[in-house]
Amino acid sequence: MRVAVGMITLGFHFDAGRYHATKWATSASEGQIDWPPSPWRILRAIVSSWKTYHDDIPDDAMSPIIRAMCSEAPKFRLPPASQSHTRHYVPVISHDGKSLTKTEKMIDAFLVIGGNETLYVMWSCEISEEQKSTLQAIVQDLRYLGRAESWCHAFVADERIEPNCAPLGSDDVVGDAQITDIMCPRHDATLENICVRVQDLHYKNTPYPPKTTMINYVIQPHAKIGTRAATSYLAQDATVVRFRITGSVKPKITEVVAVGDAFKRVAMAKYRRQNPDVEMSGTLSGRNPDRSVKKDNHSHAFFLPTAEDNSRVLDHITVVSKEPFTDKEIQALGAVKKVWRDKMFCTVYMDKGKTDSWDAAILGSARKWESITPYVPNRHPKFRGTGSDRKKVDSPEDQIVRELKNRGFPSIKNVSVRGSDARVSGFLPVEFRRWRKSGLAAFGACSATIEFNESVRGPLSLGHSSHFGLGMFAPATGTATEGESA
Repeated sequence: MRVAVGMITLGFHFDAGRYHATKWATSASEGQIDWPPSPWRILRAIVSSWKTYHDDIPDDAMSPIIRAMCSEAPKFRLPPASQSHTRHYVPVISHDGKSLTKTEKMIDAFLVIGGNETLYVMWSCEISEEQKSTLQAIVQDLRYLGRAESWCHAFVADERIEPNCAPLGSDDVVGDAQITDIMCPRHDATLENICVRVQDLHYKNTPYPPKTTMINYVIQPHAKIGTRAATSYLAQDATVVRFRITGSVKPKITEVVAVGDAFKRVAMAKYRRQNPDVEMSGTLSGRNPDRSVKKDNHSHAFFLPTAEDNSRVLDHITVVSKEPFTDKEIQALGAVKKVWRDKMFCTVYMDKGKTDSWDAAILGSARKWESITPYVPNRHPKFRGTGSDRKKVDSPEDQIVRELKNRGFPSIKNVSVRGSDARVSGFLPVEFRRWRKSGLAAFGACSATIEFNESVRGPLSLGHSSHFGLGMFAPATGTATEGESA
């Protein structure tokens, strides 16, 4: 079937059956492959072939084609692929240049394209037959896509191809799929933007090339990478999104507030980048459109880093809200890959669902709960009255009871607060960081035990900076409700 004018379909056949390309903002040794190939990468390869082999084609003939391909995010037909890598141990020379002190492992990750098949990329944009012939002349001389080892030959396809990978929200891709994000040029990108030098971006410490945006794509199950961790796109009305922290150096639990705050900042930045014309997310930000703090009885998102595999090192982040997250909020959260907190830590998007979807302790159900991070009161305790009528008010116990009642928790049997010398998760309360990036340190850190008259389900996070991991509680050992996490 001949494609009508207005459709561009490019095919890329990898001659060696391998595709080498490092995802933007990652190092080669991290093993993250740019798959599907980002449209920004594809357009740069086309421009390179044009300027190298067809410099006689004028800019005014090629610029409309580039603009048309920037006008929308394309769809893909991905061939079967599995991820592999080779390891190279590179000698490291001493400062005097005379001896080899050690070797350093370098990872070269790539995809193995199965079945001698072809990658197809499709744009539904306005293009004439003459422009299509010009594009064919250029792409047929394209030698590689990605790194120079990714030998390929490219062509303009005439047949209509069914996609198996499309932007999130497209009707072409449904079912049990996975989500990934890829870098696309914006609709107002120019030829000059496409031709920007990457070394100039690094020199200026620019996080992304100009006039680009990260777009979430949905990949059908049969097109998933063989050994790549899948990110499920499951049921709607999710109130919990879970992440695993990866990396050789994980943050200590004493940095819980800094990690929760840093993760929220990255998630908000992703949301603004993906939705430049939309109001900021009140659920993620905790603020109204006029930037005032929301008075929603803590219904907006909590960003709760936890130490689940090792009680002293943070290894998970749970983002939880009373109100279900929107698709845009899920997309922004799923796009968070790296977070900086003194040292970089990486996150893996595990899944989304409801509070009873996981075994995590903070999402468990119990009558008795105990601190896993210090509780810090929102108000200073004080004394009222004189003489025999003098009494302490706004004690930590009073504030815990008041906050639980305001949040709608059931009746409380007992609250006991331990002194500042009682350790929490192996550390003294004062050893925990108690301030965010912008804010003053809070005082009065302590630990507590809360016992309800009936079983309640977490998360339970109270007091100062409770939306970022302070004042977290978990079911006391041996008290979790039968069938729930302990």
